[in-house]
Amino acid sequence: MQALSVFEKGLALPYSDSYTLNLNAGNSAFALNDFNKALEYYSAAEAANPKKSSPILNKANTYLKLKRWGDARSNYQKFVDMDGDNAQTPKIKILIGLLDAQIENDRLAHSFNIRGTLLTAVAGLASA
Repeated sequence: MQALSVFEKGLALPYSDSYTLNLNAGNSAFALNDFNKALEYYSAAEAANPKKSSPILNKANTYLKLKRWGDARSNYQKFVDMDGDNAQTPKIKILIGLLDAQIENDRLAHSFNIRGTLLTAVAGLASA
């Protein structure tokens, strides 16, 4: 918590390194399990230097913690597109495949839940 406070104070200073301070503030917020705040800082770091891939990877990891599979997947893909030679890229590509499967499983589960609800409603009407 103290580190996050230091980064926030640094961001208030004129001519501060917005990219580095926001990235580190995001990492501190992430470590504190304040994932929504971490996303804010990572997004600010990305805006401060759109050519850097670290904030995008960190956002993807944060979305994963929040179980926001689609957002995690799109950020992992953006990271791979930006930094395909990164040593983490092969593992991230596997993770993207796993996220695709999770997203499809969630879609199917939602579809079955809707069907089950409709069938229950129809059965209730038929017995009435």
